[in-house]
Amino acid sequence: MHGCKLGTVNNADEFGLSMFEQHLYKTHHRIVIPGKHDRHVPVILTDFMQEALQCLLRHRGQFVEEPNPYMFAV
Repeated sequence: MHGCKLGTVNNADEFGLSMFEQHLYKTHHRIVIPGKHDRHVPVILTDFMQEALQCLLRHRGQFVEEPNPYMFAV
């Protein structure tokens, strides 16, 4: 995805995460998108959500001009 970084946490317990948060890291995908004021915003996706975004990216060129950096272009 444009402007996104895929990420995983190899050893989630090192970061002091709760059991629920550790479960999310093991069962979901984490991407980081640019936010306001040069901050990064983590987004957690299920497998289904990631597959849907990949499908959108595969067909995006048919509907959105290439220089447009936004996932959901107007």
